[in-house]
Amino acid sequence: MINVHTIKLGKAKSNCYILSNKIGEALIVYAGDSANQIIDFILSNNFKPLHTTTHTAGHCCILIDNFFFTGDILFRGKLDKTINKNLVQQKYRDALKQILDLPCETIIYSGHGQNTSVEEELKSNQELKELFENECIY
Repeated sequence: MINVHTIKLGKAKSNCYILSNKIGEALIVYAGDSANQIIDFILSNNFKPLHTTTHTAGHCCILIDNFFFTGDILFRGKLDKTINKNLVQQKYRDALKQILDLPCETIIYSGHGQNTSVEEELKSNQELKELFENECIY
């Protein structure tokens, strides 16, 4: 069984996640200014990264079992406001579509705020519905 602990860091209250198991192994998920180091670690440990360079260069999300760490691309009930969606619209939509294709029970841990799930976002995220207004994403 994996336990997920959340620590709020800095003025922006960025979420840092610590995953641990019953035998004392742990993984820290927080990119901050160290995204490249974390990506190297993820790749060398066979975790499944989803590259989502729409937020920042090198940005990626991580899927471990049914835990999905999105960073700042998707939040509970809202989307990333820091990117220029006109410049990266298709990349952003593609990245979000990959997230929405995960099983509904997948728990989403974002860079800020409360956790959510794929199912919850499909049902209640109005910004997501507006972005995909002409497509069936369910």
